[in-house]
Amino acid sequence: AVDLDELEPVASVAGQDRTAVFTGEMGFRFDEQLAAAVAGRLPDWTLLLAGPASPEAEEALGAHRNVVLTGRYDHHELPRLLARGRVALVPYRQNEFTDTLVPVKLVEYLAAGRPVVSTPMRAAEGFADVVTFASGPEAFAEAVRYVGDDTAEARRLRVERVRSYSWERRIDEM
Repeated sequence: AVDLDELEPVASVAGQDRTAVFTGEMGFRFDEQLAAAVAGRLPDWTLLLAGPASPEAEEALGAHRNVVLTGRYDHHELPRLLARGRVALVPYRQNEFTDTLVPVKLVEYLAAGRPVVSTPMRAAEGFADVVTFASGPEAFAEAVRYVGDDTAEARRLRVERVRSYSWERRIDEM
């Protein structure tokens, strides 16, 4: 579940040109090699990666001038971080474990109206109407470039798509 009241206002504005954002832990699910290869293919973009990074992620991404590793952030900063991104990223490793996930971050990104580029996850296929799934560095980078062209109507549709994931709705269901 997500706090729509906190994130929905972000959808009223487009993010910064050529800024892609990831929020969360860059640990065992995060594909630092994919993210680094995408950064190399998008030298005119900024990859804003907010959250704790594993040593492997720091090593793979730290050499890229267009990558900003913020470290830990407080959850109340999430709307501000997402407002900066023109595109939101879910560059997860592709394996049996991640294939079973629908990451909360994916729903948060949509609740903020952001276009999302993600590695494919079988459990998240139900979001294919509002998420661009891409495998491999070239396809992922091209998807980031493509979905970076955004409209107010598209942002509104993304928010509507995840309205059923609000805390109020989840509590009513329980």
